[in-house]
Amino acid sequence: MSAVRDKEPVERVREQIDQEIAQLRQSVQVLIARRNELAPVLRLPVELLSEVFVLNATTHSPDDLRWTNVAYVCQYWRSVAVQTPRLWTCINFKAEPWVALQLERSKNMPLVAHVDLRARQFVSKCEGFGLLARSMDRVRRLTISSGEMRGTVHKLWRHMTYPAPILESFVFHNPSQTRAGPTSHVPTQLFRGECPSLQYVELRQCTWCWATTLFSHTVTHLTLDGHNVQMRTSLEEILSALELMPNLEWLDLDHITPEVPWFFIPNVGVGQFVHLARLKFLRIDALALNTAIMLYHISFPMETQLALCCDAFRRLDEFIAVGHAISSKYRREEGMEDRRLKSFTFKPHSSQALELIAWNQPYSADELHNDARSSDAAVRLLLRWEGREPDFSVASLLYACRALPLETVRTFYVPEYVSLTGQAWIELFSGMKNVSSVWVQGRSATHLPDALRRENCSQCRIDITGEMSVGDPMRQHTRVPSLFPLLHTLTLEEVDFTGDTCPDACFFWQLQDVVLERTKQANRLKLIIHRCRNFILEQMQDLRMVGADVTWTGEEILDFDLRDVDSDDSEEDYEDYYDRAYSDDDDSDSDD
Repeated sequence: MSAVRDKEPVERVREQIDQEIAQLRQSVQVLIARRNELAPVLRLPVELLSEVFVLNATTHSPDDLRWTNVAYVCQYWRSVAVQTPRLWTCINFKAEPWVALQLERSKNMPLVAHVDLRARQFVSKCEGFGLLARSMDRVRRLTISSGEMRGTVHKLWRHMTYPAPILESFVFHNPSQTRAGPTSHVPTQLFRGECPSLQYVELRQCTWCWATTLFSHTVTHLTLDGHNVQMRTSLEEILSALELMPNLEWLDLDHITPEVPWFFIPNVGVGQFVHLARLKFLRIDALALNTAIMLYHISFPMETQLALCCDAFRRLDEFIAVGHAISSKYRREEGMEDRRLKSFTFKPHSSQALELIAWNQPYSADELHNDARSSDAAVRLLLRWEGREPDFSVASLLYACRALPLETVRTFYVPEYVSLTGQAWIELFSGMKNVSSVWVQGRSATHLPDALRRENCSQCRIDITGEMSVGDPMRQHTRVPSLFPLLHTLTLEEVDFTGDTCPDACFFWQLQDVVLERTKQANRLKLIIHRCRNFILEQMQDLRMVGADVTWTGEEILDFDLRDVDSDDSEEDYEDYYDRAYSDDDDSDSDD
């Protein structure tokens, strides 16, 4: 009995000690909390800290929830995170409880939702989407990435029966394709047809009805991607859908291929047309004839930027139809500002792709060379001819340049391309009559002087290189340069001045003759030399003597030792070789 009685005071003492320990621990926790409150990071104002949390969340992808770690740092941070509604407005579909928690903490703030059905947990995501659908009146942006399960996508569509009064952006992407075609079809009616704020619509690699309620008068940005989708669409269906969106500012049609005739040449006033008065950017990527017929039947302001990607189907002359369609948009009307093309260049992307770029502003050739105005281009035309020979690049350029409205171009930049013959220069660019400044790079300039020397007779309309001997002798025959008659500035970059352009003349002699002939016509040329090979001071002086205004850095890039060439032991004196002006009389003298 005494042993049992002795235990009672011991237990009471232990309880008292445990209580004291608990009190001390609580006091320590209070002191630690008070000490932590003195840390600078925990003294930040609530408004500033919440803003930091929101910025941190925006740097993560929709499926990355690491931004939620801020709620587990300390009690203060957690309270700030939970009481910041904006932090929970980006709905991520993990499970139904998580979606419910985000909807609760976001209060009445507008929502941004992204659902990815490509993962395996698509069932729980659809359940969570059902919760979101009942709050569709708060959704501002909605993005859906579809998967391969048709049934899952159909469940998703059945939830979209609630109005979306503040929905501004709707994106549906179906990257998963099967042999049977796309797994997703966008219904005709979504959100009961009540989305009065919808501005951005993007549908990719899926099928849709052209009469869908998404295509409304409020839409300003429309992107349609028909890759790997076999949609039999008539031109009338597409144009009728575009008529429902008169406020479009951005239109991207990727592989939207209406049925077109085998031969198509735009004719004014033929067929149905749609006018998009506010359009600022238009991109079309399709076969050449599809691109041409789509472009021709869409009317827009002249300041609209065009980005066209064309594939040749069987014939390269299909590019002519695209050029005609572009030309039909740049006819100057009475009383309207002249927005026709003023600057032009092209870029060879590969042996089977060539891009033509034009501006309606007269930018300098230096700006075109440095690609400083690439984003301001009025027309970007990418020509592709998969499976063709590399030689088709010149032919493609020829077809496009003949049809494009380049007669008003003033500045022209020619990049390193192929060694174009003199006749090729004339055939490609003789329509550019108003060009005053040209920058040519590399081997593209090899035969340029030969082309610049050729002339036309204004009366006989024939090429002449010697004395006039044809035509009516009673008429006054005037010689006009066949290529760039108004040229006054020629910039040469990385050109070899000893490159042979013909058996009897080198590049320098031909260029010297061009300067001399243009000077006689009161057209004094300004030459700018950049890093050209085998160009020396004596040549610059010779060009100035015949009337050229030459600008050169003085950098000599020679394939030989100038001291050896100018030495007395040399078989051929360099100065005599270049100082002698080449002319046709030399051949006649040698014959005598």
